[in-house]
Amino acid sequence: MKILIISNDLLGAYIQNYFNNENTVFVFENKTNILFDRPILSDYIKSINPDVVINNFEFNNIDQCEIHESKAMNYNSISAMNIAYVCNNLSIPIVYISTNHVYGNKNGQPYFETDKCNPINTYGKSKLAGERLIKTLTNKYFIIRPGWIFGNDNDLIDNIIKNKYRNVFMCSNEIGNPTYALDLCITIDKAIHSDFYGTYNCCNPYPIKKCLWVKFIMNELNINKDIIEIPSNYVPNSAPRQTYSALNTVLIQNCFNFIPENWEKRTVQAINILNKNC
Repeated sequence: MKILIISNDLLGAYIQNYFNNENTVFVFENKTNILFDRPILSDYIKSINPDVVINNFEFNNIDQCEIHESKAMNYNSISAMNIAYVCNNLSIPIVYISTNHVYGNKNGQPYFETDKCNPINTYGKSKLAGERLIKTLTNKYFIIRPGWIFGNDNDLIDNIIKNKYRNVFMCSNEIGNPTYALDLCITIDKAIHSDFYGTYNCCNPYPIKKCLWVKFIMNELNINKDIIEIPSNYVPNSAPRQTYSALNTVLIQNCFNFIPENWEKRTVQAINILNKNC
């Protein structure tokens, strides 16, 4: 399969490495302006003629999105619209990596893909706008909503190691799901080899308080340090965060026969890989 990956972060590099083995992979690099010029973008995608486009291009610094709202909308919505427009004209399926931030904030059961979306921060609003524009422009789309992505370079585990001598301050009330980058790639892989177009959650079971996940990581790394938990409204210049963003993944189980491993096993696996590479 010929795959074009449009990305501007380290997750894109991880996705590239995953698909390189059995596919011909093209990577969109340092061509940001092209995404906002449809004729040039169309010529670019035509020249590659991919079987599928994976769109992971985004502005994902949640706090900076609140400050730079126009950039967030351009990167997460307008670029997604232009890519979808071109892909629809060329009849190319598109994968759009979205986020659990589109759902908003509620307590209770994990979100289904059909639940109402009511994002509470600019990042979530811009990603939801991107989703809606894609759905308006093409029928050949896979929108994938992950949780807290880890396992790629410079992830949470790596940052914990790099800052092991510093105090850890964390929001005390965030509950959600980690998403191992490998399981995200497996979901994408299974999706693009099907015609089950639609929107899918992707995460590792089960819901966990984020500060407890960080404590688990620190214990596995033998870092003996307390985590200082503080309410989110005590953090200055911070974008609103959901207190509850857990995801239900029954749809990827039913459509792709894929059940991701639990987050404990995947976290240990990611730590072991990181330690081998050090």
